[in-house]
Amino acid sequence: MQRGNYAKHAAVWWLGGPGRESEIAFYSGLAKNYGDKVLVLMCATGEVASGLAKNGLRVTGIDIEPEMIAAAQKNRPGHKNPRFRVGDVTELRLPDKDFDFIFIGTGDLHHLLTEKEVTAALTGIYRHLADRGGLALELVYPQNVSWQTPRRRYDPPFPPEDGLKTWKFSEGSYDAATMRQRIKQEVFIQDADRTESFRHELEMQYFSRATLVKLLAAAGFEIKTEYGGYDFSAWQPGAENWIVECVKINGGAGRQSGGETGGAF
Repeated sequence: MQRGNYAKHAAVWWLGGPGRESEIAFYSGLAKNYGDKVLVLMCATGEVASGLAKNGLRVTGIDIEPEMIAAAQKNRPGHKNPRFRVGDVTELRLPDKDFDFIFIGTGDLHHLLTEKEVTAALTGIYRHLADRGGLALELVYPQNVSWQTPRRRYDPPFPPEDGLKTWKFSEGSYDAATMRQRIKQEVFIQDADRTESFRHELEMQYFSRATLVKLLAAAGFEIKTEYGGYDFSAWQPGAENWIVECVKINGGAGRQSGGETGGAF
């Protein structure tokens, strides 16, 4: 998995966009169809995980970047729900193996650049889900036309009130033949004393629906519903989102125990 420079992003991640109330309501609604024990993978600084906890769910959030987890814990001081842990989605080994619902939001699955990495993630998810547990993947439906965007400046829609200022320059491209997106950014963080900048470059791999169905079935998941937005609308071409809700079934690769040692990260 290509990590980019998300560790340095942790300091300003909360400036990334508007409130996430509709996203939290959506995943809370999905989760409650299965139970109250939820695992949020690639959780970043934990805004959605914390929102689910406030809605009465028992939540664990996982992210590969220690800085993201530190920021998540700082945002919920003194709270035992959610629990936050550092961990790699492709190497899940948690003490709990009975989560009712697991999800990866905001297209983060696309940080996994190969089918092998996706399979490793799905296999670990399968092992950590209770029988007939639910899985949701928020994805980007691949376009059939290549494109390129020139370098341009982006400012946060809601400037902070503590004197911190941040902005970034970003450019990118997408190759329809490989379904691979490339992103190059330069991020600036300014306080009263100085301006710091860092580069953030990464690739994201999209997958056709046929490939996704194949990988899910091999790992032991059956697609239940495909949504086009946080309003629970059905997915259709051109929809804002592509969210796939799945159910754990018997016979998947995740039932294999090879390499599983248990215990915490």
